[in-house]
Amino acid sequence: MGPQPPFPTPGYLSLTEEACTALSDPSLSRKLLILDLNGTLLHRPDRMHVPKYGPRLRPVHPRPYMAAFRSYLFTPETKSWLDVMVWSSAQPHSVADMVDKCFGEQRGDLVAIWARDTLGLSDDQYNSKVQTLKDLSKPWSQLPALHSSLPFGQGLNAGPSAALRDAPSKSVQVHSALTTLLLDDSPLKAAKQPYNHVCIREYDAKRRALDLESFRKEQDWEQILLTRKQLAEKKNPVDASQTRKPSGGARNVLQEANDEDRLEETDSHKFKKPKFENKRSQLSTAAVEGSTRREGVVDLPLSNTSSEDLRYGDADRPKRQRYRKRQVRIEALAQGLHLQKPEVLYDETLLAVIGILDQVRRQSNVAAWLRAGGLWGPVGRPGPIVGNDGMIVVEPVGSSNAGDAGEISAIAGAAGPMWFEYPATMDSWARRGRRALEGLGIPVEHGMVR
Repeated sequence: MGPQPPFPTPGYLSLTEEACTALSDPSLSRKLLILDLNGTLLHRPDRMHVPKYGPRLRPVHPRPYMAAFRSYLFTPETKSWLDVMVWSSAQPHSVADMVDKCFGEQRGDLVAIWARDTLGLSDDQYNSKVQTLKDLSKPWSQLPALHSSLPFGQGLNAGPSAALRDAPSKSVQVHSALTTLLLDDSPLKAAKQPYNHVCIREYDAKRRALDLESFRKEQDWEQILLTRKQLAEKKNPVDASQTRKPSGGARNVLQEANDEDRLEETDSHKFKKPKFENKRSQLSTAAVEGSTRREGVVDLPLSNTSSEDLRYGDADRPKRQRYRKRQVRIEALAQGLHLQKPEVLYDETLLAVIGILDQVRRQSNVAAWLRAGGLWGPVGRPGPIVGNDGMIVVEPVGSSNAGDAGEISAIAGAAGPMWFEYPATMDSWARRGRRALEGLGIPVEHGMVR
C-alpha cells in the first residue's frame, strides 16, 4: 500500500463549518476555478511506447461541450466574478499542447497555467507515474503575484515557481477555501482540501467511444435525410438540372471513412499515418466526381481505374469498401417506411459543471456549501454512505452523527457514491447549465469531431 493521503488541517475544517449565505452580487466574492486537463477536459490516449527521439505529443480529444464551456468561462459576465487557471500533473510540453487544444486563442484569459514542475516532486517522482497531490494553499498564496503583468506562457516555460520567486512576500490573499473549486477526475487530488474539490467522471477511451457512436448515428441520420431527398427528386423530378448536380453527401461519407481510419490508427497505435494523404484525398475526390448514380446515391466506380487508383488503390481499398458498405446501408435505411430518428446521448459533464458554477457564484463559502452536500442539488443526497464493512461512514446531510474523520476518510478513499453517478443529479445540473448558456446567448452545441 502507498502512503496515506494527508488530512486537512483543523483550521481548514473550521472554515468549512462556517455559515454559507447567498450573495446578492456574485462580484462581491470572486471565485477561483482550477481546472485539470487529461481525464477532466479531454481524453489523451495512453502512449504505447517511449518515443525514440525525445517527447512526442499525443492526440488530444476534448470533452463534448468544451467550446460552450470555454465560452461560458470567458464571457464578460462570467469574468466579472470568476478567475480560471489550469493545474495539471502532466509535463510542461504536454500541458502547453493540451491547453492550446482546449482553449486556443483564449488561453490568455487563464490567470495561470501550472504543470508537473509545480507539484513539489523529487526528480524520481517527476519522471515516474506516482500519485500526486494538489495542495490548494499554494495557488491561494501565489495568486496575487499571478495577477501581475506577466506575459502569457512565461510561467509555463520558465516554471511558475521561478516566475513568482521574486513576488512580494506581503500581499493580499485573493482566494481561499471560501472561493475555490478544483475540477479534477481524481478523488485523491485534493486530500488536504477535500471540500473544495468537485470530482467528475473521468473522460476516458470508453466514454469517448460512446460519444463517437452517438456522433456516427447523428451523421448517419443527416445522410439518410439527404438520400431520401435525392430519391424523392429522382422519382418526382422538378428540374432535371438539379438531379444531375454532383452530390456533396458522397464526399462527406468518404471523408468520414478517412476520419474513422485516422482515429483507429491514432487510438490503437497499430498503424502508421500514411505519408500520401494529399494524394489519397485527390484520388477520393476524383473517384466521387467520376462516379455514376444508383438509385439516387453516388457510388464509386469499380473499374476503369485511373493511374492514381493503380498507384494508391491497395492502400485505399479498405476505405473504399467501408464507404460502399455504408452507402448501401444508408440507402436501405433511407427507403424504409418506419424509420425513426436515433437517440444520441453525449457526455454532459461540462454542462453539469456550468450548472454548478451558476449556483456557486452566489455562495459566500464554497467549502461549506460542498460539505453540506451542495453537489447533490435539489435532488438531494441518496441516503447514508456505507463502507465495505457495512458501517456508515457518511450520514445524510443534516445528521449530527457524522464525524470529521469519517467524512474525510470517505472522501479521501473515494468510498460511497459520487454525485455524477446518479442520472437525476447529473441531469438536474446539466439542465441548469443549458439554461445558463442560453441566458448568455451561448450556443449549446456538443462540438464533437472525429
